[in-house]
Amino acid sequence: MGSLFNQNFKRKYVDNDSYLMLLTCYIHLNPVKHGFSADIKDWEFISIHEYVSKNKSWIKKELVLVLFNSLSDIIDIHLEVKLEGKILELA
Repeated sequence: MGSLFNQNFKRKYVDNDSYLMLLTCYIHLNPVKHGFSADIKDWEFISIHEYVSKNKSWIKKELVLVLFNSLSDIIDIHLEVKLEGKILELA
């Protein structure tokens, strides 16, 4: 029980790769959008650090890594999404 599982929680069906990429960026860019950090690299509480790390993780990151093509593309695409304002489309 709680707000996570009740009225405040929204579910959206992810039906294509481009939406999954945009959604991943949206989640990782939330600390920037809400002013907690100027750069996603500086915010320690997001999973992007797990995606760019070579360490083993409990996150099943292979699917997302394949979408972004390479580790260096992950940060570049997040920056591109932020600059183009695409994160506002999901808000």
